Amino acid sequence: MLLYTLIFFLLVFAVFLRPISTLIHELGHGISALLLTDGKVTLYIGSYGDPKKSFRIEIGRLEFFFRKNPFHWKLGLCKMHDQSVSINNQIFITLMGLIMSLVLAAIITYFVFFFRNKWRLESYLIFLRHIYLLRFFCQYYSKTGAH
Repeated sequence: MLLYTLIFFLLVFAVFLRPISTLIHELGHGISALLLTDGKVTLYIGSYGDPKKSFRIEIGRLEFFFRKNPFHWKLGLCKMHDQSVSINNQIFITLMGLIMSLVLAAIITYFVFFFRNKWRLESYLIFLRHIYLLRFFCQYYSKTGAH
């Protein structure tokens, strides 16, 4: 029974939570870029800058390209159209994606303590928190180039 529950939880993570995690990570880049630049900001969710096979949503200066198949929302790209961005602002915009992943892990940690001993959700939320913390450190490792 525990094995079936774990498999179900992993499927839920793969289908629903991974795309949400990618969206929140890219929004971390996009919102900070909107605040620090005057130009348009484009977020590609599910592709690395390819608008083909994607649908487009535009909200003010923020433009989204969502890949039509959410199973492929494993990667993304934030593109700023303003070329005159200082190096300090570029560093901040880059770090905001990582920080949003860490904030997501912190929110899940809060729910772990909130649902402690209720509905047996604690172990699943701890597992989810570890996944997001692992994703944070993997993103940090890949951004620093320390391979």
